[in-house]
Amino acid sequence: MITVAAIAAKNALIDRSAIDLITGELHMKQRGGENVMGLTLACKDLDPESNCPYVARGETMDELQADLGKHAKTVHGYTDEQLKDPKMMEAIKAAVKEE
Repeated sequence: MITVAAIAAKNALIDRSAIDLITGELHMKQRGGENVMGLTLACKDLDPESNCPYVARGETMDELQADLGKHAKTVHGYTDEQLKDPKMMEAIKAAVKEE
């Protein structure tokens, strides 16, 4: 059985971090033949007790926050007010990683 990860490992045009194994979607992040650096945030990095495997992604902080916000509201029941809390915003910014 060939997996998405195996295909990606053989194809230099696909950035391994651009494969979202949580949703099963394959995203090619390229601009002008170059891989685009992106931002990621693992949900479990914000709340380790949740052990949530979701990884939010975006090319910009706004895109990342939109992805994370949608997930946090839908799956974890967060409200806009909770997500915009200054302490939450600091935790989000601290947990962001560059691909």
